[in-house]
Amino acid sequence: MKTNSPNTVSRIILNVSKYALLCIIIACGSEGGQTNEDEGFDSLMEEETVAPENKLDEAFLTEIIQRIPSPVELVALLKASGAEYSEAMLNPTENTEKYTTSSKQALNLGIYGADLGYINMYEKTISSLSYLNAVKQMADLIKVGQFFDFNTLKRLSSNTENVDSLLYITTSNFNKMDAYLREQGRSDLSILSVAGAWLEGIYIASQIAKKTNNEEIIERIGEHKMALNDITLILSQYAHDENIAKTAEDFKRIQAAFADVQVNITEAEPEMQEVEGKLVIIDKSSSEIIISKETLANIIIVVNEVRNSCIN
Repeated sequence: MKTNSPNTVSRIILNVSKYALLCIIIACGSEGGQTNEDEGFDSLMEEETVAPENKLDEAFLTEIIQRIPSPVELVALLKASGAEYSEAMLNPTENTEKYTTSSKQALNLGIYGADLGYINMYEKTISSLSYLNAVKQMADLIKVGQFFDFNTLKRLSSNTENVDSLLYITTSNFNKMDAYLREQGRSDLSILSVAGAWLEGIYIASQIAKKTNNEEIIERIGEHKMALNDITLILSQYAHDENIAKTAEDFKRIQAAFADVQVNITEAEPEMQEVEGKLVIIDKSSSEIIISKETLANIIIVVNEVRNSCIN
């Protein structure tokens, strides 16, 4: 299967978010939600805070994390394709009690965040409240609850009309949480939350692709091969830790499933245009994704197995 896709304004806007706890799950700086950033940090079990075996340069690590796309675009595409909402695909909120280590909590913070973005995109406000609680619970457990203002998030979760604006607003909050984790020597938890969000986005997209065989969705899944390589690279640096080793191996399995996906990018000079009264940079580059039916089928199987292992 060969698909071609020129980059669009919406892709540029949606990819502004650094990673995918998705639209509207972290808010910091509001008066009611602030606490001392160091509160409770010392209570973390020392063995659950690990440094990479071969420490990555901090600037390089930041660059890698920032170029990992948000699965918000995938979710928006799913809705635009006419795919029906299915809460059965999401990680049940009652699973929160299963996650007793900081690594599992961080991983599922990302997963629940991606689920919340999916729910919000489909405007399922009743379900969003339980998933907001799940995200908050995971955030509190890994001591980043100070970046989570439940009242603000409840208000934002009921407004899906300005998703692009919400992404811009929350980007700085993601940055602060990520920077805080890395400053505290907890980069492992940061990358696990990124990995969880990425995995859940690809899982949801792959399940829809399995049902609909929608070529644009399949193409977007293939495009994420580069982000997968970045995440796998970082996870491999923490593979000496037993709490992260399995996740690192799981992502290597997914990487192997993506091995035969070809991503050919044709670079072109970007253009500046006025869109709805705002100047935006239009990426004129295009990509060609070549993915066979056999490769796609294998990706769907492996992603499903890894994701179910992560939530159980």
